[in-house]
Formats: sequence, C-alpha cells, structure tokens
Amino acid sequence: MKIYVYIDPDYRDSLWVSQSYRAICDEAAKKKYTVALLDCDNIFNTDIEDYFSGESKRILLVLTTSLEHSERLAELLYKHDVHMLLVNHQNPQISANCSAVMVDYIDGMRKIMDYLAACGRKRAALYGINPKSSTDMIKHDYFKNLQGMKSDIHAEEIYFNKRGLEECFDYMLPNVDRYDCFVCANDIVARFLIKKLEMIGKKVPEDIFVASFGDYLIAQMGDPPLTTVTVDHGELGRQAVFAYNFLRKTDSDIYMTAKVPSTLKIRRSTADMVPALPSSGRYVPAATEKVLDFLNDVASKTILAVERMLASCDKLDLQIISGLLNKIPYSKMAAGLFISENVIFYRIKRLVKIADVQNKEQLITLISSHLSQKQISEYIEADSMKQ
Repeated sequence: MKIYVYIDPDYRDSLWVSQSYRAICDEAAKKKYTVALLDCDNIFNTDIEDYFSGESKRILLVLTTSLEHSERLAELLYKHDVHMLLVNHQNPQISANCSAVMVDYIDGMRKIMDYLAACGRKRAALYGINPKSSTDMIKHDYFKNLQGMKSDIHAEEIYFNKRGLEECFDYMLPNVDRYDCFVCANDIVARFLIKKLEMIGKKVPEDIFVASFGDYLIAQMGDPPLTTVTVDHGELGRQAVFAYNFLRKTDSDIYMTAKVPSTLKIRRSTADMVPALPSSGRYVPAATEKVLDFLNDVASKTILAVERMLASCDKLDLQIISGLLNKIPYSKMAAGLFISENVIFYRIKRLVKIADVQNKEQLITLISSHLSQKQISEYIEADSMKQ
C-alpha cells in the first residue's frame, strides 16, 4: 500500500510536523507500506490527477496547522474526489470528505483547569493563543465556554499571539496582578512567559503558576520544569497510518475522527503540587487583520532553535554541552568522556548547524539564555536512571 502525504510548506521545519512525519514513516516501514511525499511548494498549482494516477480510492494525509490553508486545500481535493486525512488539525468549516487524527485537546484543557482549581488557583488567563492555529482555537473555545459557566476556577482573559510574543506580553502586562495562573498555548510560549515574568519580579511558581501543552525537552529541562499536557506526536503518526489503512479498505465513503489521549505531567512550574482532582463562540480574525506566523516570531524562533537542537542530542551530546557551559577544556572533557577531541569538534559543529548559529560561542549564548549547566546535568542523571 502507498500512503500519500502532503506537508504544508509553512510548517515543514516545525517540530510537531517532523516528529509526526518521522513516526508515519517508521510505522509505514513496519507494515511494509510506501510513503509518497508530495514534495511541492504550491499544491494549488500541482496536477492532482497525475499524482493519484491509478488509485481507485484517493486519500491524502495532510500535516498543517493553518485553518485558512486547510479550507483552501479541502476545496481543491473535493474537486478531485480525494479524501483528506488531517493530522492534529480540526477545522469546523470543512464539512465533507475529511477525517482527522488528533490529540484530545479538550480533555487536555479539562485536565489543566481542574488541576489548577484543585491547587487553589482561582484566576486563570489563557495566554499566547495563535488565531491561525486550529489546535490553539480548540483551547480557546474550551476556555471561552468556561467563562460563561459556574466553575471552581474563574476563566478570565484570553491573550492572542498575533504579532509576536513580545507584544503579547506587553498587552497582558497591565493586568498581570489579576492572575494567579496562566495556561499557555505551548511550551515555547510558556518558557518565554516565565522569563519575562522573572524580569518584572514575578516568580514561578511562588507568585504565579504556569502550565502548557507539548512536553518538549525545553519544558523538561528548563527552570522551572513545566507542568504540561503531553502531545504525543509519535502516537499521532502511528494512528494516522492506522486511520489511512482503515479508510482505504472500507467500501463506504465514511468520515472519522480519532483522538490520541493526553497526560498531564506535573512539575515545578506549579510547585509540584499533586492535589486530589475533582470528579467532576469561535474567534475568527478580521479579514484585514494581519497575524504574525508563530514560527516567524523572533522570540519563538530562538526557543524553537534550542528545542530543535536538544531533540537531536544523545547523551554524549548533552554531556559535551554541559562541559561547554562549565568551560571545561576540550582535552579534559575528552579524557572524562573517553573520546577524542576530534569527536567533540565534530559534535559541536553538528549542533551549531542544527541550532542555525554561526559558531560555538553563539551556540553557548543560545543555550545558556534558556538552560543552565546544572539543569542539563540533572536531566542527564535523571534520564540515565530511567534506563
């Protein structure tokens, strides 16, 4: 069987896309399927008929987070009788010929809000929501509905990340004393928010709790480690292959939505509190409103660069990074790690390239702006104990 895949060009370099696509390829290889990637910069100028030549049942697995892009794509594919299978994306404006496999963000929001209420936090803000992102708008809709309900926690303001994280923070700043907790759109937003809060004298978690979505390495290794809802992109990829196979084999034209469960990981950004949990209008930007692409925001890009680099690291890479931050000479580092200095040179060169910086000094500056040598060492030790 051949699995046809399309990746929105604007998100090819994003972490969730690379992780999900890798999992799709791995799962397909296990089942001896072939992955056919539609490698084009503009699908709207592509000959769809030629692409699916010879296929009696046409299905395209799509990785995007853009609401606008998925709507245009749905219209195009419908004309060519191609069923669209979205990965971690949901668009209420698409009503036909579309299925989805996604993380259960509604359950994730419920877990976070119930948890914060059980911790005694009563005044919450939803922060850093990207109105162009389908998954962020699910979080937005849940929070918006909570605002009109009698609840153990007061859902107060929603802050949109329209023109960058700096502007989002500046817009929120006059109201910062109103909140005792923030629910952030993702770990990148949360890490930036914590840094800015510290600059104005607000401590996390002493003054304000922060929770987010993602469970990236930057969430686990930063200070403080983030309480976060896991987004398992590997499982998303595996379930996408299963759904693709199911849709292809079924005789009827059915639509399906499969949801990957999420888990709340409790860490120090909410004081490691583990209380007993209780039992128990869609925003559309105006046509003239310009919303900055999250991946092009300068503040986002620097944290994403750290995360991208960390995601590529094995234990030895992390040990070398720890040595760099601790200013250990190469000769001493090589002796302690039982490797040659050439190995250290090679590994640093590779990390510089992945982080998209010019040299070792810029790499150290980038890492140290978000992580300390102690945090990396503690992560290495904790990870070793798991094995």
